[in-house]
Amino acid sequence: MDYSEVKAIVEFCRDQFSEPCVREVIDKAVHNGEVDFWVDGVRFISECSIDQIWTDSLIEQIKECYDLDLPDFIEVDWEATADNCKADGMCIGHHFNSYDGCEDEIYIGSDLYHVFDNH
Repeated sequence: MDYSEVKAIVEFCRDQFSEPCVREVIDKAVHNGEVDFWVDGVRFISECSIDQIWTDSLIEQIKECYDLDLPDFIEVDWEATADNCKADGMCIGHHFNSYDGCEDEIYIGSDLYHVFDNH
């Protein structure tokens, strides 16, 4: 990672309301290869993983919100259910950022991360 990349990450983190620790962001994304992590109230999710994380999160949210005491002979297609939620206009920013629904993006190394500041 060169100086200009580190400088861009520093400026990005300073622009976030919660100002996540730059060293920790770089450590988690670059050194540990994490694809979904939190730093100081800011969530970072890599582009390569966000769709599956979003799907899993939607399924979990649906199961928590609705009493689905279904008979054994009824099976729910959870992937299709999550796809329906996405198709109904549910925005990824609103799902992962309950504060204001905003989503930012930044490249850390060669990976694009979606960023949600939940201040």
